[in-house]
Amino acid sequence: MNRNSYTRIVVAATVPVKNQSELRERYIELLKRTLTMILWDAADGRLHDPSGAQRPELRIEGRDWPALSHTMIGLKRMDNLQYCVEDVLANGVPGDFIETGVWRGGACVFMRGILEAYGVTDRTVWVADSFEGLPAPDPAKYPADDGDILHTYDALAVTMETVKETFRRYNLLDTQVKMLPGWFKDTLPSAPIEKLAIVRLDGDMYESTMNGLQHLYPKLSVGGYLIVDDYALPACRQAVHDYRDRYGIVDPIEVIDFYGAFWKKVDTVQNDDSRRYAELSQNYAVLYQDHARVLECQQEAERELADLRGQRDTAATELADLRVRHDTAATELADLRVRHDTAATELADLRRRYAEHAEELERIRSSRAHSGAAGLSRVYQALTRAGRSSSR
Repeated sequence: MNRNSYTRIVVAATVPVKNQSELRERYIELLKRTLTMILWDAADGRLHDPSGAQRPELRIEGRDWPALSHTMIGLKRMDNLQYCVEDVLANGVPGDFIETGVWRGGACVFMRGILEAYGVTDRTVWVADSFEGLPAPDPAKYPADDGDILHTYDALAVTMETVKETFRRYNLLDTQVKMLPGWFKDTLPSAPIEKLAIVRLDGDMYESTMNGLQHLYPKLSVGGYLIVDDYALPACRQAVHDYRDRYGIVDPIEVIDFYGAFWKKVDTVQNDDSRRYAELSQNYAVLYQDHARVLECQQEAERELADLRGQRDTAATELADLRVRHDTAATELADLRVRHDTAATELADLRRRYAEHAEELERIRSSRAHSGAAGLSRVYQALTRAGRSSSR
C-alpha cells in the first residue's frame, strides 16, 4: 500500500461524509485554507511587518506577503482558481494547466490537488518560473517596466527545490507536475505544451505578462480561462490591453478582487457591440480596482488616524499622570519649604540661646576669675600680718 492509498483510507475512515462529492469538497476547501494559512487566520504574519500582527482581511484579498504561507494570492483568487479549474473539468475543455510566476508554488499545488480530488490523470500542471526572482527591466524594449524594482526583492526568489518540497509536503509531487525553469522569454516559446485549459499569469511586469500572453494564449482552448494575477498593476494591465487590442480579443474581463482579473476564452463574434462590451468590461475592471485602491488608502488612513488617536489618548493619560505627579511634587516641595522654614527658625533660636549661654558662661568665668584673685589677695594680707605679729 502506497502513501496515497493509506491517506485516502484514513480520511475515508475517520471523516463522516454523505458521499464522495462531499469528501472531495472538504479536501479542496481544507487544502485551499491550508495553503493560504487562512485556516489559522493568517497567524504567520507578514514578511515586512516585524510586529507579527495578524491581518486576515489582507490575506483574504491577497494583499500581503506572507511569512510562511505557500501562496500570496489570497483566498479570493484561490476561490477563482478553483472555479475555473472545476468549470473546465465539468465541461471537458481540453488542455493542461500552467502558472507563470509561482513564488512558493501554492497555486500550482492547489491545481494539482483539485486534479487529485477529481481523479484526473490525463492533465499536467506546468510550473513556470525563473526560480531566481523577477528579471531586471528592459525599458528600451518595454518602456512600461522602466523603474521597476521587483528584481531587487530577494523574497521573490524561491528555488525550484523549495517549490518541489512544497508539492512533497502535500503528497502531490508526481509525473503530472512539470517544471519549466528559466526566464519566460527563453522557456515559453519552446515549452512542450500542446493545449491549455488554464493559463494563470503572475509575472507582475509588462515583459513577463506579454511573454505569457504571446506564447500561451494561442494554446488556450475555447472555454478555457486566462487569469491575470496582477491586473491592478499598471504595467501588467497595459500588457493585457495591448495584447487584446492587437488580436481583437473582445471576451469580457471580470474582476476577481483588489488585484486579479480573468476572462473566459469564447468564440465571440467581433462586431461593434462585442467590442464595445469588451471595452466597457475593461473600463469597469480598471475603475473597480482603482476604487479598491482608493478604499485601501482610505482604510489605511483611518487606521493611521485611529493609531494617532490612540497615541493622543495615551499621551493625554500620561500628561494627566504627570500633572498629578507634578501637583504631588509641588505639595511635597511646599511641605519641605515649611519644614525648612521651621527648621531655620529653630536653628536661629538655638543659635540665639547658644549665644546667650555663651555670654552667661563668660560672665561666670569672669566673675570666678575676679573672686579668686580677691581671695588670694586677702589670704596674702592675712599671712603678712601674722608674720609681723610673730616677729614682735
